[in-house]
Amino acid sequence: MQPIDVKALTWNLNWDRRGNALDTALRYLAAVPQNTPAVGALQEAPQTLSSKIVTSGLSLQKPAAGTGTGTGTGVPPGIAIVHNQALTPVGNVLADSDGEFIAQKFSEATINREFWVVSVHATSLRDREMRRDSGLGGARALLRDRINQFHNGEPIVIMGDFNCEPLSEAMYFWNAFYATNTKFPAYTQPVRQSRCTRLHPPLKVAIPSWKKRAKVGPQGTFIFNDNGHESAHTFDFVVTDEATKVNAQILTSWRRTKLWSPNATLGKINLSDHLPVIADITI
Repeated sequence: MQPIDVKALTWNLNWDRRGNALDTALRYLAAVPQNTPAVGALQEAPQTLSSKIVTSGLSLQKPAAGTGTGTGTGVPPGIAIVHNQALTPVGNVLADSDGEFIAQKFSEATINREFWVVSVHATSLRDREMRRDSGLGGARALLRDRINQFHNGEPIVIMGDFNCEPLSEAMYFWNAFYATNTKFPAYTQPVRQSRCTRLHPPLKVAIPSWKKRAKVGPQGTFIFNDNGHESAHTFDFVVTDEATKVNAQILTSWRRTKLWSPNATLGKINLSDHLPVIADITI
């Protein structure tokens, strides 16, 4: 079976006051050759996205009211999927009833193969775990349950701001999101493997790296401000089915535009308080 090679980008555009982060995201995707599939998952996109997409040569997928998974319309504000003409949407775009993601199935122009793309902006765990319906596994278990409502085992690419680290138990715990990685205790410790009930078929998380030739690498993709103390966390990454291959990288600059200005500790925000993650994906 011939594989599909996809260029991907995910970026939370928070604090993009002048639209410079959005412009950079659209230019990056538009620069991919038109015969190469390219898709972007955007979060907190400004309202100018709809007008700017017209001149970008790209297409925009946004849900209509009443297309939510589960109950409710669930039209998430600011969450979008952008793609080039090498990908064709299949069916309607779905919106999460809790407003944490949108999902679109695509087919590649020359191969009769379909796969899902999901753009995620997960609710902060600190806010969500207080809910009574979080239950066993917490907020990420609820997120995964709603994805399972439409995902029937096809190739899937889930990208975005998960509001938790890729090595957190919220991601790898077997009755939460359950995304495997060789670094995860659930994957490497036999005692945990034997206890794993696998409430969901396991997915796979790709932890993004950064270019080592940079003088100072990013400590994460998100600058977190809490009571005046700043720290950097990797909240933006890619999760796929186990058969899909991913090489993900944190993008710190593009075409001479610095996205964060590195210093000895944390980056100075130039465009957004998140950095984009780019990925080469083989389906």
